[in-house]
Amino acid sequence: MCEAIRQMVDEGISMGQKQGSLNEKMTIARRLLELKMPEEQVISVTKLTKQEVEELSRTIKS
Repeated sequence: MCEAIRQMVDEGISMGQKQGSLNEKMTIARRLLELKMPEEQVISVTKLTKQEVEELSRTIKS
């Protein structure tokens, strides 16, 4: 049972780290888009998908 709990905790930590990394990339992408950097360059710098950057870009222009 202890091994199962440890595995669940490790998976939770891993998921949290991935979410934190995504949040940071989105923050950076937002700043770059606000500075008028082209979407293709934002994708290259942040490694976000084209769809993620396009969606983010639409929220900034609104």
